[in-house]
Amino acid sequence: MNITKKVYVTASRTAGTMGFDWYPTRELADEAFKEEAAEFDKNGDVLAYRFDVEVDPQMNRDDITAFIDDQIDELAEAAPIIYGNKDL
Repeated sequence: MNITKKVYVTASRTAGTMGFDWYPTRELADEAFKEEAAEFDKNGDVLAYRFDVEVDPQMNRDDITAFIDDQIDELAEAAPIIYGNKDL
């Protein structure tokens, strides 16, 4: 049996950088995404993503961050929730 847990990610891309935060609950991530989207309305050159990632339940915070960081571009491109300027 493959047991995993989910973490909930918000990410943003500008012309030169990609950043992300992850949260232990969907509600926290959704709230952060809404707040970020409000900020992005003021700045048209940002693309925001919201997606879930399954991780090993034994991973600690640093392991989860590294796991997401290692594949952030692929995860973001497959994200079902995207907001902003998709031409970046």
